[in-house]
Amino acid sequence: MKYPTYMIALLAAALTTSCNRDNDRIDDSADATKDAIDDRKDAVEAQADHAKEQAERDARIQQARIEAEEESTQAQLDAEKEIADAEADAARAREDAARAQADAENR
Repeated sequence: MKYPTYMIALLAAALTTSCNRDNDRIDDSADATKDAIDDRKDAVEAQADHAKEQAERDARIQQARIEAEEESTQAQLDAEKEIADAEADAARAREDAARAQADAENR
């Protein structure tokens, strides 16, 4: 009679130990999965931060290009304005010279 009682106790202990090992494996697997997900989340966050920083740098570069183009265009227009003024002064001087010559011939 003692033999079956020991066997039952031994079987119960083995099953309990086996269940605990299975539960430990399941917990370990779940923890590993959670850790992997956390690592991926960290990587995604780092990548997003890098992308934001790059976008800000690109925006500053684009802004600088726009401002440089504006300054260049303004300088070009200022030069064209000065050329127009110089051409008008030259045309007036030619006209004044032509009048002066016509007046000299008419005297």
